[in-house]
Amino acid sequence: MAKFLHIDRIKASRKWHNRFFTHPYHELIIVTKGIMHVSGKEQHLTLSGGDAVLYPAGVYHCETSDETCPVESFFIVFEDSSFSGTSIIQKIPSPTILRPMASMLYDLSQNEGEIPFADEYITLMLKIFSFMPQIVKQSFVQEVDNFMARNLGKEITLDDLAKIAAKSKYLFLRQYHSETGSTPMKKLWEMRCEEALELLKYSDLTIKEIAFHTGFSDTAHFSRRIKKHCGKTPSEIRNKNS
Repeated sequence: MAKFLHIDRIKASRKWHNRFFTHPYHELIIVTKGIMHVSGKEQHLTLSGGDAVLYPAGVYHCETSDETCPVESFFIVFEDSSFSGTSIIQKIPSPTILRPMASMLYDLSQNEGEIPFADEYITLMLKIFSFMPQIVKQSFVQEVDNFMARNLGKEITLDDLAKIAAKSKYLFLRQYHSETGSTPMKKLWEMRCEEALELLKYSDLTIKEIAFHTGFSDTAHFSRRIKKHCGKTPSEIRNKNS
């Protein structure tokens, strides 16, 4: 049976993060709202509401709240001599089960004194976690493309993308091209143009606001890229759909 040690919660903050570290106990994370970025050795995960991850004792990990969608989560610290692991374990979300269980355990912990049946409670949560399907590790191309899609309005460099892929810049470029037949920066600008087209057609944002939102340096640059991408200027697209 697991031995419960502690539970606490992370409240929404764009600046919240934990640098790479490790500890001698296991830790179960339940995300309730927002987005959390988690990294381990050769692992880069993005968690959202309902996601659950487990850090086995001794496994290095780093956590960062998403700046545009700050994370809220519970973390439960426990010991279990029968369990070990060498990497972060992520499961497909089960929001209807683990989130309310974590919330109830946290509420109980706010009362003075020991939590009744705490060891049995965390043992049950871990059993539920063990039966949840494990998320298969994404390819580095999927991780990079997902990162770009979430950060279209921000400045993104090849160094940033190579870091996400956990590869040297030269190896990253070569392998990305081998996998996709394209370059990561070409894919990034295509994604930006496609997002901009959707906003031009279906949003009330101004052309200047859309350019800023999708990562273009100015409206002139935006107009050139969009016309090269689809043969029409942003104004022509907006007028056609007005």
